[in-house]
Amino acid sequence: MEGMATVEHLKDVVTAGVAAPSPDNNQPWRFRWEQDRLTILLDRSQALPSDVHHMFDLLSAGAVIENITIAATQHGRSTEIELLWDPHDPTEFPQVAELRFSAGARPDPLAEAIPARCTNRLLYAKKPVPDQHWEHLRASVAAFPDVHLHITADRNQLKALARLVMLADRFRFEYPAFHAEIFRQLRFTAEEAERTRDGLDFRTLALPPGSKLLIKALRSWSLMSRLNRLGLSRALTWPSYGSVLRSGGAVLLSVPEFTFVHILAAGRAFERLWLAATQLGLALHPLGSLPIFIAHEEILDGVKLTPQHRQLARRLASRLRQWAPALSSRVLMMVARLGYGPPCRVRSLRRPVESFFER
Repeated sequence: MEGMATVEHLKDVVTAGVAAPSPDNNQPWRFRWEQDRLTILLDRSQALPSDVHHMFDLLSAGAVIENITIAATQHGRSTEIELLWDPHDPTEFPQVAELRFSAGARPDPLAEAIPARCTNRLLYAKKPVPDQHWEHLRASVAAFPDVHLHITADRNQLKALARLVMLADRFRFEYPAFHAEIFRQLRFTAEEAERTRDGLDFRTLALPPGSKLLIKALRSWSLMSRLNRLGLSRALTWPSYGSVLRSGGAVLLSVPEFTFVHILAAGRAFERLWLAATQLGLALHPLGSLPIFIAHEEILDGVKLTPQHRQLARRLASRLRQWAPALSSRVLMMVARLGYGPPCRVRSLRRPVESFFER
């Protein structure tokens, strides 16, 4: 085993890899170890209906690669990455990248933040984030020149962004396939979360007491659609508005084109930013609805949306460009709010490392 000193070292770096974030904690990864090569594959069976050409799954794969690369340095190993993704590959487990390890690397200080990183959906303090912290976060993604980091901490700008996030979140409550996706991923009890070790543990959502009964009742699409006509979907997205306002600021990551190379780079950059934020004592909450539903209109030409929701997606895209003209010719990959918040009370679980390896 030339590239990785021992089997335990290999398990250690892959454990760091699967600690990466994924859409609704779907963990869409597989691994293959052959001689001195670790191949990362995508598990199509875990894909979410709302994803666009595996955009979020590939962002997640980029985060996996970054974690593995960082963790390998703790064992004195550098990582060479060969990209393998073929968008026309029809197999169940298409290859994403091949990693080769070799001796000679200084430990990356971000490694200590990998087990500490978490999605923090709690309300944050309005305490401003110091300028030097923003600059530190900007520097954390500098290794990926095609990934642009747009930072906003202005209260009026945050208020406008909060409206966009709230509008985007309506898609998940107003469209049947995306509504069903919510309940596919939710784990309502600690026992269910422990049994599957994936999906969204209800306790991580930071919802007020009594919410569980309401959310369970809304599993019925017929009930949900009737209540939406009375304005329920708008009411359900108000917490999104409040959470953005209760933040120290927000970041938006964008790339010049919707290509696999750019998406993977964005995933790696976002993970480095998140780890750097964790080291600074900053909480972070990714807000995926805005980029994914704009992508439904701009990348998929709205083919999966109703005419009403195509108009909503166009309005979202137009308002985003007005809000941040620098994004006009770019593809939005991710939005996140940051700030000083209480520690995560419950953390999302991961499936056993062994379960991700091909048999």
